[in-house]
Amino acid sequence: MLQRDAYIRRLLLIKDEKGVNFIHGPKGSGKTMLLNLLFDSLTKIEGADVAICFPSSHPDSVENKKYVLIDDIDEHPELLTTLISDEMTIYATCKSLSAISAVTGRKNILKLYPLSFSEYRSLLCRNLSLKKSYDRYRSNLTLIPLDEVRAMSNFSNFAYFSDTLSSLKNSLREKMSIEREDCDAVLNFISSSIGRILSINDISVRTKVYERDVIEIIKALEEAGIIAAISGYDEEKEELLDNGRKYYLSDNYYIKRLSENLSQSFFFENIIAMELLRREEHVYYGVYSDFITFYEFERRIFQSAVTAEDARTKAESIRKFKGANKYVITEAIDDIDVNGIEFIDAISFLSSST
Repeated sequence: MLQRDAYIRRLLLIKDEKGVNFIHGPKGSGKTMLLNLLFDSLTKIEGADVAICFPSSHPDSVENKKYVLIDDIDEHPELLTTLISDEMTIYATCKSLSAISAVTGRKNILKLYPLSFSEYRSLLCRNLSLKKSYDRYRSNLTLIPLDEVRAMSNFSNFAYFSDTLSSLKNSLREKMSIEREDCDAVLNFISSSIGRILSINDISVRTKVYERDVIEIIKALEEAGIIAAISGYDEEKEELLDNGRKYYLSDNYYIKRLSENLSQSFFFENIIAMELLRREEHVYYGVYSDFITFYEFERRIFQSAVTAEDARTKAESIRKFKGANKYVITEAIDDIDVNGIEFIDAISFLSSST
């Protein structure tokens, strides 16, 4: 069975926080599988104090349970209002942010992303070497519905993506009167601007789509798991930036199909961005670095680099910063040495679980 250890660790860390912990992600991101894995883990720790609810077969009672796990809360929003109490910790999966916004009080949100390299390899490349697995991953990574992974040979990734995008555009048109062409224009521009800082105004001017519509389109694309966005952080001033966000594509099949002219460096940056977002709760882009993450009291600065020359240049740009662990993740680490910087082989980084 697919193991999602990084997600499980993050969910167990908040098990004693009373309230609702949402597991949010698009169809096919593995929410139900993760909920089952969490149930097994909690049961080993807490025994009979754990109950799990599925849409087709809810338990007769969850009274006196410390932990209640609910799958697909979008279909049963009434359960939250009847279950929330000061004595209970709830984990609920959802596809829509509306279920989250309707809840008041303490709540945590864990965002799911498509398969990581280690997950991809465990499912599809177990008999291949790490290098061959990585090459295949670079070529084929996509948003794969986990319940259909056994039928991969007959599965059309493009058909799945097209259905998701078509549903999104239909919904925007019905609810917000936003034309399908405007949605395409925004997505096309974002996909050709990986690694660039973009404001809503930037996107509006370049696509000729009204700002209010750009906001709604981006919100829908994020919720559908097609794009992911991160905000900025100034490494020197140690403060958040408000000059825009960087956008990345959650579906590598789409990025390769739509952005054939995208440079290898930005394509690689997209892979690293998605991996950090899977693992870390707080991920930002920096003024001088590709990414900054915060784990407890530890600040970590990351650069992504395909070539050795690029790795050296990017390492020098972050060497001056104090009070942070500094890394360059690269596909070429031979004979690279910059004082104070740790160079990490991309395959090693992507195949690790932490």
